[in-house]
Amino acid sequence: MQDIFRNLRSTIYLVIAILGLTGCQYLNGQNTAQKSPSTITDNCPQYSPDQNEGVTLVPSETLNPSNIVRRQKIFVPFYSQIYQPEGFGRLDLAGTLSIHNTSETDEIRITKVLYFNTSGKLVKKCLEGNHSIVSPLATTQFGITRRDDSGGTGANFIVEWVSEKPVSDPVVEAVMLTASGTQGYTFTTSGRVIEELK
Repeated sequence: MQDIFRNLRSTIYLVIAILGLTGCQYLNGQNTAQKSPSTITDNCPQYSPDQNEGVTLVPSETLNPSNIVRRQKIFVPFYSQIYQPEGFGRLDLAGTLSIHNTSETDEIRITKVLYFNTSGKLVKKCLEGNHSIVSPLATTQFGITRRDDSGGTGANFIVEWVSEKPVSDPVVEAVMLTASGTQGYTFTTSGRVIEELK
C-alpha cells in the first residue's frame, strides 16, 4: 500500500513540475508552440487625433495635387517579433510609429501609412483615404499591439507625406518594447527616404 502511495505521490510531483515549467515558459514569452494565424485587420490605431489638438483627420479630396511642393515616401523597419538567443523561440513586441513635424511654422499632411509583414505582404492600412494634418512641431502616432503578430520579425511601414510649402523633413521613428521574465527589450528604428519630390 505504501508503494502505491509513493508512486502516486511521485506521479503528482512530476505532473506539477511539468505544469510549472510550461507555465514559466508561457509567462516569460518563451512558449514555442505553434501560434494560430493572426486575424488581419484593415487598420491600426492612430493615437494622436484623440489625444491632442495638433493632428486633424481630413478627407483626401481636400488636397489639390497641383499645390504640392514637397513629397516623400519613407521606409521604416519595424519588429513585432524578435528571436531570442540560445533557441528560446520568439518574443512578441508592442510598438509605436511616430511621425514628428519638425517645421516650426508650417503643417505637413500624412497621406498614407501602410504596414507590411516579413514577406512584404500588406497586412494593415493604418491611414489610407483620409489624411492627417500635423501642425508645426506636432506628432502623430500609430500603434501595433503585442498581441498583433501579423508583421513578424521583419515588418515595416511605408509612410507618405506632402506639404504645400517648403518645409524641413519630418522625423519618422518606431519604438518597440517587450519584457521576458526579468529582462526588458526596448529599441528604436529610423525611417529612410526611398522616394522624394522637392
